[in-house]
Amino acid sequence: MLPPRIHLDIYAEDQSAEVERLAGLGAREVHWDGRPDDADYIIMEDPEGNRFCVVDRPDCVGGATA
Repeated sequence: MLPPRIHLDIYAEDQSAEVERLAGLGAREVHWDGRPDDADYIIMEDPEGNRFCVVDRPDCVGGATA
């Protein structure tokens, strides 16, 4: 498998709701043994295999940080 050409970080005010929304659109969670227990991100993959992270940012409202 080739390494990803691009990696996106999506900052979410409500991480669990965003992960659920993206899963409903066809993304899936990717489990990685190297992920720290206290990580503030969840790794996901779209249906074409492009990976991205959903980062927990409760202070992020409408794309801007408070």
